[in-house]
Amino acid sequence: MEKSTIMKNKARKDAWEACARYCKIRDCLKDRGLSFVGRCITCNRNFHISNLDAGHAISGRRNAVLFDIMLIHTQCTWCNQLKHGDQKNYRRILAERYGEDWMAERERRAKRVIPDNRIDFDKLK
Repeated sequence: MEKSTIMKNKARKDAWEACARYCKIRDCLKDRGLSFVGRCITCNRNFHISNLDAGHAISGRRNAVLFDIMLIHTQCTWCNQLKHGDQKNYRRILAERYGEDWMAERERRAKRVIPDNRIDFDKLK
């Protein structure tokens, strides 16, 4: 693997980790007023932040939605990993929160292909 590809992959991973950490703390503070306890968006149960993932409302790791913080919320490991994000329920919750048109627009955006070379991952950190 080329050195530039390795560096880009590391930058992408680091940017994702920073984005996930931000979204988890944001949701914990919003839901509970504490930076270490939050609520799963799909099952509505409370968890310590170490048991919460930054789950995507639209599955896939495509760049068009990977860093869209409006589509990333705290999810417990059960809902995010074992229930594969509980996508149907997650979508319903966001459509109720932001509107069906908003959700449909995000789903359209998710289909766009944005190559890694068009994103400056270092600026996202």
